[in-house]
Amino acid sequence: MRRWILLLIAGFLISCASPVIPTQLLPTRTTIPTTPSPLPTTPIGINVQPAPTFFFADTKSPNLIFQSAQLSQTVAFGSPIEFVAIREDDILIAVQPHDDNITIFNRSDNTRHTINSRCESMVWAPDGQNLLCSRFGNIYTIQSDGLSDTLTTIPDSPYAFGELVWRPDSAQLWFTYVNDTQSKICTISHSNDELLCVGDGTQPRWSPSGQWLAYRIGDSITVQSGDASQQHRITGLGVNNLLWRDDQHLLVMSNTRVMQYQFDTQQFIPVPIGAPNWRLIGVAAPNH
Repeated sequence: MRRWILLLIAGFLISCASPVIPTQLLPTRTTIPTTPSPLPTTPIGINVQPAPTFFFADTKSPNLIFQSAQLSQTVAFGSPIEFVAIREDDILIAVQPHDDNITIFNRSDNTRHTINSRCESMVWAPDGQNLLCSRFGNIYTIQSDGLSDTLTTIPDSPYAFGELVWRPDSAQLWFTYVNDTQSKICTISHSNDELLCVGDGTQPRWSPSGQWLAYRIGDSITVQSGDASQQHRITGLGVNNLLWRDDQHLLVMSNTRVMQYQFDTQQFIPVPIGAPNWRLIGVAAPNH
């Protein structure tokens, strides 16, 4: 069974010109390249980085707030915001409100449209036209116009896929892979279509350049280089969520606080981001 699941996901990431998955399982397919380019890694250092854009959910209203050095904008929705998926150009934002359908918000002209789908995790595909959505342990492809919501993995599988994330500048889809006893951080090997896991954990987060992968298990955070030659273990703080500010600074959400981990001193420092009633849910970090 696992072999079929791996082949299905790998087949999903291969172009429509060479389908290998039975059509009854995948009636339509998104064209996404599959072979990742090798990404160099460098030691973590402290450099001046362009300012990111932060995305907050207001815990006292159904508002989404964008905040950068140049602009602060508030957009009202019909229900509280659970999470967002930010397209690479920061223009299209897929918003998942609580107990409601997905809304695609266009920051360039302030327009929006609703997709009749809901996700437990979602990420924009590299083509920028479609969303990948995890729901009830399966992965779906959702066209951004809402005309298609296509099952990608086998339903009723004993394995569950969630918390999807692409490695920047590559076609490696990473995810939390869950069986009856464990949650692992995994991708699919492009050489033999086998499952490749780097460790137990949840919440995989790639740094903006794809040099560093962070993930958590309980209140422990692991940060490792893309080639796994370097690894950092971070402890000492309750963890709710992880987001990269840039390639050198990892933001850790701990209850209502936002802490920044300093790799040079190996210490957490509080950072004054947003308002006390705002929950940080996304960062559009500069990518060099």
